[in-house]
Amino acid sequence: PKTYKTYSLGDRTLRFGLYGNDMSTLITLLVSKKYIHSTWLTMENGYPLFDKRIVEAVKQFQKDAGLQQDGVVTSTLAERLEKWNSSQTTLVLGVRDLYYETNDALAGDDINELVTLLISAGFPPDSSKLQHKGNKIVFTKDIETAVKLFQAYHGLPANGRVDETTIRTLKLKAKK
Repeated sequence: PKTYKTYSLGDRTLRFGLYGNDMSTLITLLVSKKYIHSTWLTMENGYPLFDKRIVEAVKQFQKDAGLQQDGVVTSTLAERLEKWNSSQTTLVLGVRDLYYETNDALAGDDINELVTLLISAGFPPDSSKLQHKGNKIVFTKDIETAVKLFQAYHGLPANGRVDETTIRTLKLKAKK
């Protein structure tokens, strides 16, 4: 009989609370398709645990793929995820490192969310300087400046990089 140590992805339906070898494969896919960040994992007996963050990542994939959003991974869903083109992934804030890069301008839903949070927290980038790729905002020097000002004001390293601490603080300040 198979155990959590010997399951392969697709051998069983994966859902909240499970862990094992098949979860390791699922996590690799979710990271490569930009649905989670590798630092978001909770481990159980040496394997990633299917926790709330994984449920949300799976639901986001299901939404992007036009499927029912139940947060459960069947063998069919796993196959679909394996074939998924990550350019179709709706990027969630925090899933990738955001910073200003002169050579390769980052754009995406995560940057749209970042700008919304900066505005809500009282540190808006200059709206006349916002650039877009389609309906996605580009991470420009002006956005980096807004991030640095927010970080400095809240006692965070003012480096313009949008890390987990900056995101968590932004979300707290944006709610007030």
